[in-house]
Formats: sequence, structure tokens, C-alpha cells
Amino acid sequence: MVMVLSGVTVWPVVTAPTPPSSGPLSRPSSTESQPIDGDGWVTDADGVQRWGRYGAAGLLLRSTGGDGAPVVLLQRRAVWSDHGGTWGLPGGARNRDETVEQAALREVQEETGLHSDQFRVDNVLETARARGIDWTYSTVIADTPYPLTTEPNGEGELQWVRVDAVAELPLHPEFAAGWEGSRTQLEDHPVTPGVERAGIVLAATQSADYAAGMLTVVAGGSARTARLPGSS
Repeated sequence: MVMVLSGVTVWPVVTAPTPPSSGPLSRPSSTESQPIDGDGWVTDADGVQRWGRYGAAGLLLRSTGGDGAPVVLLQRRAVWSDHGGTWGLPGGARNRDETVEQAALREVQEETGLHSDQFRVDNVLETARARGIDWTYSTVIADTPYPLTTEPNGEGELQWVRVDAVAELPLHPEFAAGWEGSRTQLEDHPVTPGVERAGIVLAATQSADYAAGMLTVVAGGSARTARLPGSS
């Protein structure tokens, strides 16, 4: 079942272990000597430790809630991770041979169970750049016709959150710094809704959620489950 948070209730952010207090990783000088795996810390010119040897990326997945308001999928980071307990995007470190979009889609599949054929990628934004080193965070913006069911992998809690309620949450500092720019991009390119009936957003899709014919939403502080029109 999909839980959509409405009202005051309850993308650059990655799930990563707490940074080491000393001895941060430095970037190898030769591309050939660099490991393919991007997991690891680098330090920028300001002494800030950044997760991802080759940068990082996350997915800002947007949909429409049961009340018609836009919602985004956010992840509350596990308590053992850097800035544990704060909210941001599912995502992670970019591997050496990946584009930012490939990195975001791989990490999202690992952390949410969602696959790229369940949503449409619309745009890619560079939402953070480190000073003095070649490190960036990219936000991949995508749309899905209705809030999809997720399968967290233990790296954090996943929730669909109304766009107008995001700023009220305790956000990861880097995500907070880039949120207004990301929100402006969402507003400039509004989601194209699916068919709306009785407050339920329908999708022309073969996903398991639609096939099941049921959708649960939270609106006005109460949860309700409804059978999608046309389902048996």
C-alpha cells in the first residue's frame, strides 16, 4: 500500500556512513589507477568531506497525491549514517564508469526497489559543486503518475511528502541548501497528471500497484483505501 503524507505531517542527499574524523580519502591522480567503485570520501578546498569519489546523484521522484497536490519521494536517513535522522533524496555515490542518471537510477533501485520503467526522467540538475576538486551532486528529476509502493533496503525510511511540506522537515543540510532551486524547477515544469476520479490518480501502467487495483492515501489526517475505478 502507498502512504501519502498530507499537510504538516510528514532532492543533494546520499546514504553514506559517518565521515571519518581524520585521514579522508584523496583522489588518485591517474584515471587508470582509480577504482571503479565510487564509494569513498573526498575533501574539497574548504575542508568539507564529500561522499563519492566521482561525485554523487539522487532521484527527485514526483507524483500527485490523492488530494491532487504534488508530492515527492523522500528518504529519512538511518541514524548510523551521516546526518542521520534528516530527510533527503534516495541516491548515492557515482561509479567511475556511470553517467549521473545511471548512478541515480542504480542507487534508487537499491534503496527503494523502484525500477526505471516505472517513471519518466524529465531533467537533470547540478545542485551542488565542491570547491577546488572535481566533485558535483546531480539531482535527477522524474515523474510517475501516482505514488508508487517502495521497498526500503534498511538505509532509511521512505515517504511520499507534499511539496509544500518539505521545508518543514529536518532536512539534510546539503539538500536544504538546494531545495528551493529544485522546487522552482518543479514549479516551472508541472507534472502532467493521470486520469483523476474521486481524488485518486490513475496511471496507464502495468505496474503491480495498478494491477492490484487498490491505492491507500492519507488526506486530511486520515487514511483511506480505495479501489481504482475499472478494477475487479
